[in-house]
Amino acid sequence: MAAAAGDSLKRESGTKVHHANIQAAKAVADIIRTTLGPRSMLKMLLDASGGIVVTNDGNAILRELDLAHPAAKSMIELSRTQDEEVGDGTTSVIVLGRYHLVYFFFPFKRKLLIEPITTDFNWMNENRRRDASCC
Repeated sequence: MAAAAGDSLKRESGTKVHHANIQAAKAVADIIRTTLGPRSMLKMLLDASGGIVVTNDGNAILRELDLAHPAAKSMIELSRTQDEEVGDGTTSVIVLGRYHLVYFFFPFKRKLLIEPITTDFNWMNENRRRDASCC
């Protein structure tokens, strides 16, 4: 039976998969994006014990999500790592991650070279390190 189940699985690759991953990451970010800022909205959640939770805390919302998509799970893990390392910014890191993915996917979709973008990010990272060492 396990062999039959294994035969039905199909490995996909290419632009279609990249697009699906970005869509999953965007969906996670769109769930909590509205909890940021002065006009933030509360979300009503049903927790595991059946209780109702009303919150605008992005971390609390992300803890309650039960996701199956690997890219969406990676976004949740990104938020958890941010919480463990810094203790704040869990919602912001998800929203920024969403925009980085969209930014990188645009040239990929148009079959443009990614190298100039990665060169720019490396340049920014080097300058950030230089500026941080001055203080």
